[in-house]
Amino acid sequence: MTRTETKELTKLRDELDAVTDKLHHARYLFNSALEDELVYSSIYEINMLNSRYSYLLRRIKEIRAEADAS
Repeated sequence: MTRTETKELTKLRDELDAVTDKLHHARYLFNSALEDELVYSSIYEINMLNSRYSYLLRRIKEIRAEADAS
């Protein structure tokens, strides 16, 4: 694995950890929301964070696969 790949993986993992923390917080807000607007807002945020999480995970897997192939 090259230095660039290692740096990118580290950055992606850090971002994945941050997104995971944000997801936990968004789920907490959803579970404690009493107003319809807050429920809808939480759902939107959870969906957005889930999409970001999936993207980051896919990129990490792609970089690892590229490194294994070389």
